[in-house]
Amino acid sequence: MATSLLFFFFFSFASLFSSSMALSCSSFSFSNNRTFVSCSSLPHLNATIHWTFDPSTSSLSLAFTAPPPSSSGWIAWAINPNSLTMIGSQALIAFNDPTIKPQTFNITGYSPIKPSPIDFPTSDLQSESSSTHLTLFAKLKLPQGLTSINQVWQVGTSVTSGLPDKHEMLPDNLQSMSKLDLTKGQRVTTATSTPTSPAPAPPSSAPSAAGSHRLLSKVRARVLFFIEFFLFFIYLF
Repeated sequence: MATSLLFFFFFSFASLFSSSMALSCSSFSFSNNRTFVSCSSLPHLNATIHWTFDPSTSSLSLAFTAPPPSSSGWIAWAINPNSLTMIGSQALIAFNDPTIKPQTFNITGYSPIKPSPIDFPTSDLQSESSSTHLTLFAKLKLPQGLTSINQVWQVGTSVTSGLPDKHEMLPDNLQSMSKLDLTKGQRVTTATSTPTSPAPAPPSSAPSAAGSHRLLSKVRARVLFFIEFFLFFIYLF
């Protein structure tokens, strides 16, 4: 009986915990009145991608957002023209250190990487950070007729001499890749820009990323409490 109760509460709260992890991409806002047509919450590393794609000019404007693992970490988003792998990725990397500008990297191997031109002409490469996330902005010129891409994304803990160190080899890191149809995705129907002057707080139906993380922390605490409580219950009986 005690074991049944334990599993019931564990899976109930685990479901609540998992649902809170899936932050909606529409909960993010960007400075300088930046807006995007589409967005997608990526399945790993708590990352999101916002974009506007113009097929007539093959131009892609994007904002990739993820929480860096540390205050000295980095985030990366890339297109691999050939496959869903890291090798061959044409990467954009932003650093949590504001003194290091975002750069492009052609990932040709597992050896230490260095800045280099990539296959897609890139402009407006910028980044901005908040208390919870780092965002990479860029504009890319894609080959004419290309509407679906292999995207690869990553986060890393440290930087040495202005260059990203190797990332962790955890399941989330190894699975952070997917196809992205640039003509689809969740439509951003509400404003995703943050005015430079003070503005009223957003309605409760559209929580900020920071608010979502506070909710996530509370859910984690509740899950741990119930797990510990029922483990203690089983120990007694």
